[in-house]
Amino acid sequence: MFLSSEEWLERAKTFAKESDWIQAYRALFIATLLLLDTAHFIPFEKHRTNGEYLHLLAKLPLLYPLLAPAIWQFDTHRYGGRTVSQSDYSHSLALYEKLIPLTTNPTRGQVTAEAE
Repeated sequence: MFLSSEEWLERAKTFAKESDWIQAYRALFIATLLLLDTAHFIPFEKHRTNGEYLHLLAKLPLLYPLLAPAIWQFDTHRYGGRTVSQSDYSHSLALYEKLIPLTTNPTRGQVTAEAE
C-alpha cells in the first residue's frame, strides 16, 4: 500500500518522538516529495534519483531555491554518512510546513510578475 504525504509526515513525527532522527528525516523527505506530487508540481516515482528530482524542480523557479539545498543535504546525510541531528529534522519539518501554502497557491510554483 502506498502511503500519502500526511501519513509519511505522521511516521516522521513518530520517529522523531523516539529520537530516531535518520528515520524521521527520511520519512519527512518522502513526505515532502509526495506533497509536491499531490500538488502536481513533480511526479513522485520511487525509482527516481534525487538528481532527477532536482532536474524537475529546476523548472519551478519559486520552489527550486527552497528545495535544492534540502535535497543536497539529504544526499549528504543519507549517502555521505553524515549524522542526522534533531536540528536537521527540525529544519526539514519547517521547510515542509513552508511548502504547504505554496502547493495550494494558484501560481503553481512559478514566479509571478509582481515577485520578479
